[in-house]
Amino acid sequence: MAAVKTTHGGSTCQLDERTREAMQKVSEMVSRVFQRKGVKRQDWQECIHTVHVIVNDKTSPLFVHYVYMKLKEFFHSKIRQTVKTLETCDGCELIVPFAEAWEDYKRCCAYAGDLLHPINCAIRAARTVRAQRGDHEAAVVLRELLEVSLFGIAQWRTFLNEGLVSKVMSSIVQVILGRTAHTSHAEFSSIGKIFGCFFDIDKEFQQAYNPRDRVHFLPKPRRQADTTYIDLFENKFMACARDHVRLKSEVLIAEVHGIEYFRQVFDILQDEALRGQQLLVRTTQTKFLSTVYDVYLMDHQDVLKSYIPDILARKNMDDLKCLYQVTMFGKGRRILTPNLKRLSFTSEFTAFVFTEVTAQTAPLQNSVKDYIKTHLSLFDYFSEMVNSCFSADSQLQKAMEMGLQRALGSFQRSPDFLARYMDLLLRKGASSDSPDLEHDLEQCTLLLRLIDDKDHFQKVYKHLLAKRLINNMSLASHLSKVGNEEVAISVLKRVHSFHFTSPFSLMFQDCNLSSLLTREFTSYLAKEEEVEAAHDLVSTFFILRSGVWPMTHQKAQPLDLPPAILGMTQKFTSFYCSKHSGRTLQWHHDLSTVEVKVYHLNRAYILTMHVHELLIMLLFEDANVLTLQDIVDRTKIPKGVVSSKLELLSTHKLLILNEKGSDEETTVSLNFDASFKRVKNRIISSAREMPAEDVKIRKEVEFDRMAWLQATIVRMMKMRRKLSHQDLTREVIAQGLAMFKPSIPMIKKGIDALLEKEYIARSEEDKDVYIYVT
Repeated sequence: MAAVKTTHGGSTCQLDERTREAMQKVSEMVSRVFQRKGVKRQDWQECIHTVHVIVNDKTSPLFVHYVYMKLKEFFHSKIRQTVKTLETCDGCELIVPFAEAWEDYKRCCAYAGDLLHPINCAIRAARTVRAQRGDHEAAVVLRELLEVSLFGIAQWRTFLNEGLVSKVMSSIVQVILGRTAHTSHAEFSSIGKIFGCFFDIDKEFQQAYNPRDRVHFLPKPRRQADTTYIDLFENKFMACARDHVRLKSEVLIAEVHGIEYFRQVFDILQDEALRGQQLLVRTTQTKFLSTVYDVYLMDHQDVLKSYIPDILARKNMDDLKCLYQVTMFGKGRRILTPNLKRLSFTSEFTAFVFTEVTAQTAPLQNSVKDYIKTHLSLFDYFSEMVNSCFSADSQLQKAMEMGLQRALGSFQRSPDFLARYMDLLLRKGASSDSPDLEHDLEQCTLLLRLIDDKDHFQKVYKHLLAKRLINNMSLASHLSKVGNEEVAISVLKRVHSFHFTSPFSLMFQDCNLSSLLTREFTSYLAKEEEVEAAHDLVSTFFILRSGVWPMTHQKAQPLDLPPAILGMTQKFTSFYCSKHSGRTLQWHHDLSTVEVKVYHLNRAYILTMHVHELLIMLLFEDANVLTLQDIVDRTKIPKGVVSSKLELLSTHKLLILNEKGSDEETTVSLNFDASFKRVKNRIISSAREMPAEDVKIRKEVEFDRMAWLQATIVRMMKMRRKLSHQDLTREVIAQGLAMFKPSIPMIKKGIDALLEKEYIARSEEDKDVYIYVT
């Protein structure tokens, strides 16, 4: 056998005749594979065995080099033939041939890889750590080579004509964007194969990089394994898609207006989503739909936002649902990119809610019941709109609440009206319209959450609660039986903290203690053998702790009480002081009520009235007609109070008031013709607050706010020692939002007061900085 001496890579090796015959045999076999000619199984197996034997021989580097050179020739020849064939096609006719050509080439690469499997195994073995340590000549040559199939795909990747790829991608874009009238099933299937072409290329290279190997001879791929697909198709497709969609959107925005534009855009998005699902891979589909959304909506957002107020004003539920479906298209389905900026109409919805609520409630600002009921009905209406049309979207729910909050804040007496509406629900005689009291109270708390001046509500509610408890006007029957009032407090606790409702709970404690003391006092009178007196005058006493009840800070007015009442109060004072040494009682008879029986009318009636009314009525036991001045002199009650009480008694037709120029000329006479439908009647002013008392509560609220404001500033300055004006203002506002929103002028006024009192001072270095004065 003749031997041939040759050199390769600087070393000398003997290439014998057997190796040359093997080279020729492999070359012929690979040629038949690429020409798609039949190969006998026996010949195929013999060729694989020959390759296996030679690869393990010392001449393997030269053999492998020869094989790869021949493979490169075959691959290039196959690709040139394919490109030449494809260049004769045009338009969409290029899609099917390109896909078939790729499938044929990939099959050839797979056959070549199977035929030269021993070479692939040698390449993998050469990349191991042990081969690296040995560093023999064969390992050095083999580990720098790609496996056979991967080598073939690399040739396809680098040899493809850029112009040909552009033509293929342009044809695919035409099909996907619907420019072609008819698209066959073969074209749809071929588009998927073409996408597979690019993904297969990257997949092969991704698998060739084994992250578990310590030594890598391939460059590390990018994180995504679709770089070829992105470079050759996706980027170009997205650019063409944006241009195409922009032209269509400009035509549509010029021809269609209002809700009809949103309807057509919604249909377009659905059609493109379906077409993209059939033709595009998931990542490209997401980017493509995001582009369609961005062009049709965000590029024309100024025009579209001008349509939204009119759509909202029509209140058509189908139109509103369509508007939301378009703007929130794909929400929850993850078919749009997560960071896509969407067309939002939350500000328009807030303005719409504010306008609607203000328009319907402004004429009702003289009626507590109608004003609050309208707010509650509108809250339910807009909540149903958000749930049914906007899929309970949290952002639109907040927008709705913001609109209601602005509407409530635009009317200064909204907190006052809400407290009075709850008073109507809890007072006796006002429950006929409220079969489910707890539900109605919970509805009120929905509005309370939206009211800024919660401290104003708390102050008014506290005043009204005190009146209900003292005058026994609550739905609860008596003192300790305050079940409905406690239901109201529990409902308020669900919305606010314990500190918000703690003053009300303390008032309930006083009621329970007062009930206990009343029973003990009754037992005390019985032991003192004063049972007859106890039966003549049955008394109930309220012990109101100073600072807990809103009226205890007022100075008590001295009254000339009837002997029976005066004697009972003196006995109770002695009893109470004997039980609680060191405490003093201050009697507020102006808050007391009495129950008396009158006999001067056609029948006996039982009337409940305040002590002031009783003192006036007792004057008519000796006379039927009195002047206003006589009543003032004999009762020692201020003239203003007497005038209001006389007006109340004349309203109930117990007295007849003849008003004239002076107090001496104004006469009051007893009405003997008065009658009532019921035996028991209440001669007590209604719960509607007088304007003067309303102003007084407002002043109390402002005073409490200023006190809280100054205490908060001092507390923060004591903790921080040094704060700038902006930081101090920001922190004060943040802490006050739970009860009210401090205004900037109010904060400045509080700071000026503390500067004057020398609790804080301005820094000498920076006048905009405050320091705490120790």
